[in-house]
Amino acid sequence: MIELKVGICAIAEPVRIPSSLRWFGSGDGRAAIRWDPEILHRVCTLTKRGQQYVTVKCGDVYITSCYVSPNVDIYRFQDFLDELSDTIRDLSGKMIVCGDFNAKSILWGSPGTNIRGEYVEEWAAAHDFRIANIGNSPTCVRSQGESIVDLTWVTPEAVELVENWSVRNDVETLSDHVYITFSVGSRLRRGGSNGPIRRWNLKKLDKPAFDLSLCWTCYNDPNEDGNLSATDYARWIDKTMEEACNASAPKIGRKQPKRVTYWWDDNIAALRSDSIKARRLWRNRGRNGRHSNALNNLKEDYRLKKKKLRKAIHITKAKVWRSLISTIDEDVWGLPYRLVMSRLRCSSPSYSEMIEPDILDQLLDGLFPKGSDEDAPANWQDWRWSEEWAITPGEVFQFVKTRIVSNTAPGPDGFKAVLWKKVPDVMVHRLVACLNTCLREGVFPENWKRANLVLIPKERKNSESGLPKVRPICLLDETGKTLERVIAERLNYWMDMNPDVGLSGNQFGFRKRISTCDAIIK
Repeated sequence: MIELKVGICAIAEPVRIPSSLRWFGSGDGRAAIRWDPEILHRVCTLTKRGQQYVTVKCGDVYITSCYVSPNVDIYRFQDFLDELSDTIRDLSGKMIVCGDFNAKSILWGSPGTNIRGEYVEEWAAAHDFRIANIGNSPTCVRSQGESIVDLTWVTPEAVELVENWSVRNDVETLSDHVYITFSVGSRLRRGGSNGPIRRWNLKKLDKPAFDLSLCWTCYNDPNEDGNLSATDYARWIDKTMEEACNASAPKIGRKQPKRVTYWWDDNIAALRSDSIKARRLWRNRGRNGRHSNALNNLKEDYRLKKKKLRKAIHITKAKVWRSLISTIDEDVWGLPYRLVMSRLRCSSPSYSEMIEPDILDQLLDGLFPKGSDEDAPANWQDWRWSEEWAITPGEVFQFVKTRIVSNTAPGPDGFKAVLWKKVPDVMVHRLVACLNTCLREGVFPENWKRANLVLIPKERKNSESGLPKVRPICLLDETGKTLERVIAERLNYWMDMNPDVGLSGNQFGFRKRISTCDAIIK
């Protein structure tokens, strides 16, 4: 998958099926589907699992991987087709079935048709499946002979999606079977993000460059003439921080797929190339019907080179791993740690990406009911601004610079709280001016009202309405939260100074130095 940059693959007779969100296996473990979100950029979800097949849904396309042993009798083979038919009838639309049927038919390029091939032909005709195999290149190459048993079936709705179907004789698999690749149309691919990703690697932040960029931009007051609105001032703060981050820290984009595994080297690459070349010579000589002694010599040469390649991989993997283990004391968080953690904790998509779009829409409508598009009208006729109400630099310094913060996820602007702690004082004064402009105009900027929504599943059982139970978390910009904290602190201070009109004595939650333990004691 790494070399061919495959986003999803159907596997027959896998060595093992890891316990991972990226893997789906059949009941007997002889068929599997593996997808890579770093390449596919789309979530695959399990739809059906049978004893000898597994079906997943990717976008609006169903993909099935199946395997049936050549050693089962014809009755069990018919049971396999019947079980697969039940799943096909339950599903509709675009469907791709990939698997090792161990059946032969002239329909997909075999020189003859056996009894299994006849049953598969009838099964395909009953469901209006179309064969996607092209040509007569064998998909299984053994010393006993060649055969075409790995088949790709598509429904009429998916025929136009499958493109560039090919038997990959140019890739060494260290197996009797040959890889089959094809591309799926743009409908299966998800478009990119709506805009550039605003994330920076703060571990590589160039602090002097960061300070210099902010000090240079903040040297002149952007609202010197007093004509800058609160919304424009907020946009200026956002743009200034973005330019400073771009000038001082590398951006973090989508994780790129790794190109080679950790134990790969030039020697293995050369042995693999020799093995592929030897297999081509053997197959070409056999296809041309040349002398049997020469054919046997080429066959033996390929067998020896494939064995040499397999042995080299085994030795190199063990050697490289021992070398990596010896470096643990020098670098605890180095490559061995990352390799182990990548096996134990694979990156997984967000919960909102794993549920259907229509269900997500219903869920969001229930969590956030739509009200009026406009705020209630306010009476500003007798409004007079007083400088006594102005936010002081000390209030902002308290929440931006001196407050203890953790490395929590940022809001839509991408600026974490730990980043705001690093800004020079001149930037804090510009933020103070921006917040005072908001108070003076009675405006809370629109971009501060936007949030990154994270859905956390609460339990496996759905609600009575059938929708999943989730806990929503909204990640807001730090600039907007700073204004909220200043206002909340002033309200708490006023209520402390005026206990007669303050909070009830029975209010224990969300109060400083008071907890539910006090309620129990009382």
